[in-house]
Amino acid sequence: MSRRRLLGVLAGGLALGVASAVTVAAWQDPEAATGTFTAGTFETQSRGSGGEWAHHPPGSAVLLSADLTGLAPGGTAQSPAPGESHYGGIALRTSAGSTRGGQVQLGAVGADGPLTGALEYRVVAREASTASCTAADFGAGATYLAGGPTSYSPLVGGVDPGSLEIGADGQDPVALCLELRVSAPADGDDGAAVQGTDAQVGLSVTIAQL
Repeated sequence: MSRRRLLGVLAGGLALGVASAVTVAAWQDPEAATGTFTAGTFETQSRGSGGEWAHHPPGSAVLLSADLTGLAPGGTAQSPAPGESHYGGIALRTSAGSTRGGQVQLGAVGADGPLTGALEYRVVAREASTASCTAADFGAGATYLAGGPTSYSPLVGGVDPGSLEIGADGQDPVALCLELRVSAPADGDDGAAVQGTDAQVGLSVTIAQL
């Protein structure tokens, strides 16, 4: 084979090698992935005195207690004392099917009416049940959100910023128990300004999803 022909064959081989390398690098096999992302649901419900579980926005508040009438101070004019306590409660949970749990925080306890300034209260948290709130819920070991084992808050007072948790899908409900009474009158106060009057007491709760 002549020198010229040998070079021609080598050149051809190099050309084929380059073409083969380009072809291998160009092979492709695509992969893909897709999925549907769905938002969860979060709804809360409450139950008050003798009621059923339902959603109760501010404009449709649940009833705290069936009987908050006849409030009066105790003791005598010479030795005034707080009046008899009255109790009410609200239970809270997420609705069935809710995919997220929630964090419960007592927003405020307030009132509107002439009797407001004469009232004091305490609030504790407990496990939700169909049993009514009573004095037994307000022991030394209770979880107080307002007031304490031996103290009460005025109705215009603040509340504890602590929070409670409720589970998803209606699990782990909690209850808040309210104790309300007329505070001991000040010295010389005959109660003329508040006798026969009333106050619309409101308890607001904020529940944020977890």
